[in-house]
Order: sequence, then structure tokens, then C-alpha cells
Amino acid sequence: MSKNLKPKDLVVLLTILTWEEEKWTYAELGDELNMSSSQIQYALERLDYSHLFDKGGRYLRLYEIEEFVSHGVRYAFAARPGPLKRGTPAAMSAPVGKELFVSSGRGPGYIWPNPEGEIRGQEIEPLYDDVPILVERRPELYDWLALIDIIRIGSARERGVAAQEFADRILQ
Repeated sequence: MSKNLKPKDLVVLLTILTWEEEKWTYAELGDELNMSSSQIQYALERLDYSHLFDKGGRYLRLYEIEEFVSHGVRYAFAARPGPLKRGTPAAMSAPVGKELFVSSGRGPGYIWPNPEGEIRGQEIEPLYDDVPILVERRPELYDWLALIDIIRIGSARERGVAAQEFADRILQ
């Protein structure tokens, strides 16, 4: 098993972050994310190796997560806006992005591809293929994933605003 983080590992991490109950099983997490228990186990091992999660104590390392998202995620999980498609609003087009940034009305906006999506926009490859479905089922994840995508594709100013918002939320 590779020790390098995969983009979906961050989705696993954020799902744990949004769960209010501290006790969860690999099977419950797998069911929630449409992953097998072994995929969850490997994700948590990679997150532990990367110092973002303590597998033994089963707790998130919030300061390390904030640092990684603010300074590393755009390099580790780089993204570039792609062609126009139909999908779920992402990044600056997501509700949290609209709260943080005044739209100039330019351009089509950004989406995670989803044939049943509500808008047309430039495609952003999600961290995990099921993100558009997941944010419908788990709205509390939506803001976290949209903030990460702003950091992945935004300008320096947009990245800074999104990173600060992420830090404020995770370290509150």
C-alpha cells in the first residue's frame, strides 16, 4: 500500500470532521462514502502517516489539517477548470463561495460534473467521484469541499480568503 495521500482521503477526513458522534466504524464510514471498509482503513492509514489523523487515538489533527489545506492541497491535488458541463455548483459558485465573493457576472461559474446538476459551468474534477452525490446527502460537507476547491483553483486573493475561512471554521 502506498503511503501517499489520495484526494479521496481528504473526503474521508472531512466526513469524520462533520460527524458529531465520536464513535464510528469503518463500515459506517464506508457506507456513508460508498467505499469498502478496507478502502477506509487504507485512507486512515495514509492520513495517519501524513500526520493529519491519529489512528490509534482516532482523532483529527486540526492544526495539521488546516496547514495542509491552506498550503499544500493546491499542489498535492492540483486542479484546473475544464470544459463546460452540467453539474453541482462548486468552488466560488457554491453557496459558501457566493457568500465570500461578489460575483462580477463574468464567466459560467464552476461545477462538479453531475448529469442531474442544476447549472452549467466549467468542470472541476472533484476530490472523489461521488462528491456531487455526497454533498446532496451530506450538506454539512458542501462548504468544506467548496472551500478546498477555491484553494485548488482560485487566484491568490481567493485562495487567501478561502484558507482563512477554512482555518476559522476548523480551529473554532
